[in-house]
Amino acid sequence: MTKMLRRWILLFVCLPLGCAALSDQYKMEEYGRTVDSYETAMRVSSFRAACQYVDPTVMSRQECIQCYDNVKIANYNILSAEVSDDNNEVDLTVEASYFLLNRYVVKEIQFEQSWHYQEASKRWMLKTSPPKFD
Repeated sequence: MTKMLRRWILLFVCLPLGCAALSDQYKMEEYGRTVDSYETAMRVSSFRAACQYVDPTVMSRQECIQCYDNVKIANYNILSAEVSDDNNEVDLTVEASYFLLNRYVVKEIQFEQSWHYQEASKRWMLKTSPPKFD
């Protein structure tokens, strides 16, 4: 086998592996942008913006917005993250400080979020509904 033929075989064997790595890299970069945008929306209590990330199969955008009725977020922190082996899901543990607009008593809540990458739309969507604020 000639050197040139070996190089071509090596290239064709390694090319799919490289494409998969680039695909995973893109996916995780997109995840970073998505979560940054979501965090910003939560921190400034822009719930219309935050609810655009909730998968419509979980709840409608209007239902999501209603979950935040009478709520103001004071602080929002991601405590931990766990990424699936295929990089298609990320589970977060989140802590938020909030108050109800009619009470002004700051409370803390810890909850789980599950993000899923939708291959068809190339978007990350939240597969969990907002927590109960009471």
